[in-house]
Amino acid sequence: MNMITFEGLLVEIDADPDLLPKRQRDLASAVRTFTKNLDIDPLHSAAGIEPYRRRLERFSPASANMTVHTWSTVRSNVRFVLARYGIIDRRPKPNDLNPNWRDLRERASRADIRLVRGLSALIHFCSAQGIEPEDVDDEALDRFRGYLVNDIFTKSVNSKHRQTCDLWNRACAAVPGWPQRRVRKPVYHNHFSFPLTAFPESFQQEFQRWDDRLAGDDLFDPGAPDRPQSPRTRHTEREQVRRFASALVLSGHDINGITSLADLVVPEHFRQALTHLLERYGGPKRHLRNQASTLIYIAKRWVEADDHVRETLKAMRKQLRCPQAGLTPKNKTILRQFNDPLNVAKIVNLPDRLLAEAKRRKNPNKAALLVQTALAIEILLIAPIRLRNLLTLDFDAHLAYSRAGRKGVVHIVIPGEEVKNDEPLEFELPKSTVELLEYYRRTFRPRLSAGESTWFFPGEGGHKHESTLSGQIVKAIHKFTGLTLTVHVFRHLAAKLYLDENPGDYETVRRLLGHRSIATTINFYTEFETIAAFKRYDDVIQRHRKQLVRNLRKER
Repeated sequence: MNMITFEGLLVEIDADPDLLPKRQRDLASAVRTFTKNLDIDPLHSAAGIEPYRRRLERFSPASANMTVHTWSTVRSNVRFVLARYGIIDRRPKPNDLNPNWRDLRERASRADIRLVRGLSALIHFCSAQGIEPEDVDDEALDRFRGYLVNDIFTKSVNSKHRQTCDLWNRACAAVPGWPQRRVRKPVYHNHFSFPLTAFPESFQQEFQRWDDRLAGDDLFDPGAPDRPQSPRTRHTEREQVRRFASALVLSGHDINGITSLADLVVPEHFRQALTHLLERYGGPKRHLRNQASTLIYIAKRWVEADDHVRETLKAMRKQLRCPQAGLTPKNKTILRQFNDPLNVAKIVNLPDRLLAEAKRRKNPNKAALLVQTALAIEILLIAPIRLRNLLTLDFDAHLAYSRAGRKGVVHIVIPGEEVKNDEPLEFELPKSTVELLEYYRRTFRPRLSAGESTWFFPGEGGHKHESTLSGQIVKAIHKFTGLTLTVHVFRHLAAKLYLDENPGDYETVRRLLGHRSIATTINFYTEFETIAAFKRYDDVIQRHRKQLVRNLRKER
């Protein structure tokens, strides 16, 4: 069978006698728009969905200045074309259910309408495929996953498949008359670490004693660190040790044989775990070197290993050479987007756009979340702080007013003990930021917090979780601008935007970001000078070219 390309589909549409001319134009336009925005070569690329699934999931209509509704129409028309000419199966029609499935759906709607909505795609798929309710099993769900792969409207195939399996099992328990055959819930992520509770009890107890020492509660402990470590640092080091122990297990070591921290710093075990992590990460990384350093510290201060062992461990760490200083390739890729002035305009104006969008929303909770996201992005633009400091902003603890009654000049003030490098931070907020902050506090924040907390970004039992707020910000940026930007890279973006306008003024950037040393600032951002140098050189070339044109005109 010859491969049908997207160009071939255009030929089929043009020759289809059953399509009206306007319908032909709309379908052809949809195919062209689809291939253009997903960067598909229509002449040589096979028509379908599965080969372009990753591009489809990553594409944001905002990146093409397209509305969500327009992109939905494009996808709907492309799906129609692919099904019409036999590339994918036709989507089951909503009312085409056999009596058994219709009866089951009605039972589910009486028990929990959310089950009906979540299982609707599976119900219609099984009915169309002739699979009866009592015949649904793991194989049927695997076939359903194959259908999802070619469904242009499914955002994440694995997530949808896993969710459907979970809802089916819930329906078994909640819906009277539902088939009682449960299905396997698939696992799509690789396990790279084990919970602490998976290790022997003796290891867990020693792990806890070591963590307690880091807290510095015992002032007379000779092995305690020079100063107590912050909860954040302790969490980081706990995770480093747990993941290192997990790597030793995944390298082939029996988990029951890891009974103490000393087992992790035996040179042969240290080598095995590092080798596994190197393979996983694809080579030396800075965080892997930091992980090794934590284990060497444990060997010295906790295990009290002899000099020979410590020198052996240090020699292995030395092989984890990470000569690269400054920005990672991933962060460079993200920042490269902002060499385009249009993208800069999109991100700096995004808080206003989110605020306008919130005012159009009928659902008050969704509107409140949009305004909360707008405030978070506004703060990151005006005061580029770390995610942890953003999460823990408190109206009572971190806002300072120059006059009573929350009037006058407003500052965000973060004491040094709450900052990663112990450097205090203080930012004066522009009037527009203060207005957004007060609007959020007065109108929208009460909808997001039922308690008496004073957090900027309240969650259950405290402030929001890191992944929740971070994901909220990243998703909004991608949806409304089409750009990729993480919370941490806002700090790098601040440096880039300032240095683009003020080359060489590293001292201002140092103060803005709260770096202790100017060397840190220069190491990270000196390459912006290189980019600026190329731009200035390009300007020289362009001036010479223009001068040549002017000279030639004079000679004529």
